[in-house]
Amino acid sequence: MSRTVSQLLILLHGYGGQGQNFIFIKDYLKKEIENLEILMPNAPFIKDEVRKEYQWFELHSKNQEDQLSQIQKSLLRIKNYLDDASKKYKVPYEKILLGGFSQGGMMSLYSATQIKKRIQGVIVFSGKMILVESLKNAIKIPVFLSHGSSDKIIPHNSMIESEQQLKKHGFYVTTHTAKNIGHDIDKSTIEKCIFFIKNEV
Repeated sequence: MSRTVSQLLILLHGYGGQGQNFIFIKDYLKKEIENLEILMPNAPFIKDEVRKEYQWFELHSKNQEDQLSQIQKSLLRIKNYLDDASKKYKVPYEKILLGGFSQGGMMSLYSATQIKKRIQGVIVFSGKMILVESLKNAIKIPVFLSHGSSDKIIPHNSMIESEQQLKKHGFYVTTHTAKNIGHDIDKSTIEKCIFFIKNEV
């Protein structure tokens, strides 16, 4: 008997990662949230072909135009992926959540501001807001921001700054700080994420 799907969560992996990095979160969330399907696409740009590592944009590029071009190409890929997933699972945009870790969190937040349809919400693990000017005309949706207090790759303060920018532009924002956690996703963060999905979107 096939499982009914009424809600989608699309998770974008971090820099140098791949979709399968989220498999432990996928299993946990699907157990806790009925009728939720989780999709984990790979980014369009290869970081390391042998290791099968992908990136949404070149993080350390010295050429800003090239970096912005990659961000826009990834944005188009994400938009098309959402559209295809909505049609395949017959789930409306209003029941689709977009989320990600680190660079994937940056892209999920940016993409949500560029989609001209209202999605259900955004979930950001250890990421931050990029291209802040995109917030001006964006559809206001619920946002969950989480960050480790000991993150040395993207400092915890990035979450505070992102929260301020989002609230300034009228977004509803929930935050969670994982104490003594670095650039990672711990159990407390997953539990707060579940609460957000069940109660705040």
